Amino acid sequence: MPAVARPVLGGAVLGGFAFVTPYALTNGEVHMADLNGVAHVAATTLLLAAAMKIVASAVTVVSGWNGGFIIPLFFIGYCLARATTGHLPGSDPWILAAGAMAAANVGVTKTPIGSTLVVTEMAGLTLLPPTLIASLVSLLLTSGVGLIHTQRQRFDPNEQDFDPDDTAYPEGA
Repeated sequence: MPAVARPVLGGAVLGGFAFVTPYALTNGEVHMADLNGVAHVAATTLLLAAAMKIVASAVTVVSGWNGGFIIPLFFIGYCLARATTGHLPGSDPWILAAGAMAAANVGVTKTPIGSTLVVTEMAGLTLLPPTLIASLVSLLLTSGVGLIHTQRQRFDPNEQDFDPDDTAYPEGA
């Protein structure tokens, strides 16, 4: 597909998503604030919002539109936490939301400390321990999965051919 056509097609697809749910549009920060003001939201609405945000974020990045995936990942985690809160008796919705927001981001970006600090700064530093645990569990469960092909590879100092002075990227990167 010609590079000039990608943003046009991406914009048309995103416009179509707007007819399904407005949650597919923007990065999700405003939508989180709106959802916080509503006492009860149907789980299907939240799951649809999360699914549409995943697809819309992918379309945005692939078609060359401005935007990224970090705040949309926070929104996806928030929606998933909010959708499951009613099914987990005794769970604290804010702890669940903070943990899911950080875990969703860590699953893609592999940045447990940064994700934890950003979420706990937004939600309140008292949520630091459970958010950090959720981030580390997410990193452990997703460390073998890479979704960002341009992400730098970490070197294992225990490998036999590890050279701490070598600044070159590994072959194939």
